[in-house]
Amino acid sequence: MNLKHNIRGLQFSCHNPKEFQLILQGRIYSNTYDIAAFLDKCPSVEKVFIDLNECSFQGSIYWELHQKQELESFRFLCRLEFVKVKGFRFRQHEHELVKFFLQKAINLETLALVSSRNRLYPRFYSDYIDSYRKFIMWKTCPRARVDVF
Repeated sequence: MNLKHNIRGLQFSCHNPKEFQLILQGRIYSNTYDIAAFLDKCPSVEKVFIDLNECSFQGSIYWELHQKQELESFRFLCRLEFVKVKGFRFRQHEHELVKFFLQKAINLETLALVSSRNRLYPRFYSDYIDSYRKFIMWKTCPRARVDVF
């Protein structure tokens, strides 16, 4: 099955926006594919701000079987220079989001991950070190900096 980034419903193209802000609230279903499909239609975006806001940012069976594989076929985000993800909790699906940006933003300068302030992790430092190693391996742009706050 080849979806080729078909967004059902309204077809759009936004060539001019320079900034994309996404604030998740309440029980909302969204995943990396949804964000990638939207950004694929916005080639001029230079800055992305995502506030996970304690939402469950995760996939489904459809994500695992179809959408996850499709992420690699999205085009490069050539103008994207800055990404900030607030409410980052080092979960697997959040790692997929980080991986997408690090691999597709070929001119990325900074990826800022702001950890959830209400969560204290007993293994925070070991989680951080393991995650950071993954993030460095995923980078397409050698000058990209990954900051965790």
